[in-house]
Amino acid sequence: MPTEFQIKYWNSLKGKPTWNKGLTGIYSPEVIEKNRLAHLGKKQSEETKEKMRKSWRNVPRMHGKHQSEYQKECVRKANLGNTRNLGRKNGHPSLETIEKIRKSNLGKIVSEKTIQKLKDSHLGIPNKSKGIKRPQCSGENHPNWIKDRSLLKISENKADDYKYSIWSKEVKNRDCWKCKINNKDCKGRLESHHILNWRDFPELRYEVNNGITLCLVHHPRKRIEEKRLIPFFKKMVEVKE
Repeated sequence: MPTEFQIKYWNSLKGKPTWNKGLTGIYSPEVIEKNRLAHLGKKQSEETKEKMRKSWRNVPRMHGKHQSEYQKECVRKANLGNTRNLGRKNGHPSLETIEKIRKSNLGKIVSEKTIQKLKDSHLGIPNKSKGIKRPQCSGENHPNWIKDRSLLKISENKADDYKYSIWSKEVKNRDCWKCKINNKDCKGRLESHHILNWRDFPELRYEVNNGITLCLVHHPRKRIEEKRLIPFFKKMVEVKE
């Protein structure tokens, strides 16, 4: 508990500017290191933490605000000679720093309470990048764009095959993004189904006429069912064999 003299001293300082406000370089590196070592390992009590939280609750944040040129210049001058950002590229930490942070966080488990707090803090905040198209960094303008399209990855796994995703969209576009059966039982996401299957007919994998758009309910889930429905699907779509 603070003494009566300390309370009187603190009250006398209220409203007065601090003597070192705006001053830089007033402490020698030795004094800074001494203070750092003196505070190493010290932990604040829960009472102190709660006081700090309350003191910051009514402080206006800079979210959505822009600094004036005068403020930017003040910040720039205040950071002159600051070595915190040394080794950073465009304000980002170096690879060594990233690796240190990664190792320090290994094995850490975030509590359900913290996860819920993070969710609640983002509720109602719109995603600024949602729906915004960036042609300057997409398609041929993307830094990872491969000019020779024949070098693109072709895989036996549909999920890794770029040609399959193109084929799937073409089939859905042809069928106007509707299930071809289109009755009252239709439900769930749309899927592009191979009439003659992917495994046994590799030459027809990317043939649009070998595909049909079906909803989740009407998409066959078993090989026997797929084979039984081939004639029915062929009548609905022309298949080039």
